[in-house]
Amino acid sequence: MSVFLLKNYPFVFAFCLLLAACNAESPVIPTSTNEKFEISEEEMVNILTDVHIAEGLIQVSEGSIKDSVANANYQKIYKHYSIDEEKFDESLKQYLRNPVLADKVYKQVLENLTKLEAKPDPKAKGMKQSIETINSKK
Repeated sequence: MSVFLLKNYPFVFAFCLLLAACNAESPVIPTSTNEKFEISEEEMVNILTDVHIAEGLIQVSEGSIKDSVANANYQKIYKHYSIDEEKFDESLKQYLRNPVLADKVYKQVLENLTKLEAKPDPKAKGMKQSIETINSKK
């Protein structure tokens, strides 16, 4: 029997950890919060949608202009929503502290991006111009 344990020690150890984890009380994640958010849920969805579009534009930019494209796009987003980088970062952290709410927000962001991808601007030539057109319509 001891030979069996020695040969399979990693598996026995892993099984014991798994068994102990199953018996432990699971932490309860709150589904609602009394915390006041600086940026509303709807506005955060719109901001994050724009941020992901901007990230797409940054990814298709070439070499040395990536930083300037990134900075210009983020500044445009901050100005459009009358926020600054600090307010955005703090609000994002607030949402991420509540996983249920963060999941809800990101599902809506994904829905928005899927809709935009399904209906690109027919006048736009290429992804870069399509993203710029989408941003200018906001």
